[in-house]
Amino acid sequence: MYSGNIGLYYDLEGIIKVIEKFQGAVTPDGKEVAFTFVSTGSVLDKLVLYTRQHKMTNVIFIPYQDIEDLIYSLNAGDVHFCVNAKGIKGGSCPSKFYGLAAAGKPVLGVLEKGSEVRSLIEEIGCGLVTEPGNYAGVEYEIKWFIENSSSDEMKSMGIKGRAYLVKELTENVSVGKYKIAILNT
Repeated sequence: MYSGNIGLYYDLEGIIKVIEKFQGAVTPDGKEVAFTFVSTGSVLDKLVLYTRQHKMTNVIFIPYQDIEDLIYSLNAGDVHFCVNAKGIKGGSCPSKFYGLAAAGKPVLGVLEKGSEVRSLIEEIGCGLVTEPGNYAGVEYEIKWFIENSSSDEMKSMGIKGRAYLVKELTENVSVGKYKIAILNT
């Protein structure tokens, strides 16, 4: 699943071409693999057109969800994309990561080395990552998630993300860190 702005900063036009390779894919336990995009944005029409032209039946588009319904859409996906286009590091931080961690879902990060969220995913062990524009890497990671869809390792990724969020990134913890930083300046 991809949930968030379907805009220019996310290279979703390149990723949709990788997703096309997974038409008819099934998990080892026989579940059909589908890719869902939730929201709206400047690139949505291009993605919809591409999937129609290429008869991609494995892609679903769902309109923007109100914040009070976000928990339901985030929990509907088994794995979530967290994506930035190449060259965006430092200029854009995909805050969607924090919602994915809160939902306890594994992350497929397509993020530049050294970016904040990629560093978190690698440190926590809550997903797999590859570089933007590395479509072979995106394909490899999608295959891994499909082949390991019922594995303890994959389940553990989501658990690790949620545990880290609760321990390090809740409102009370974050405010406490700010207080310490301010008082020590």
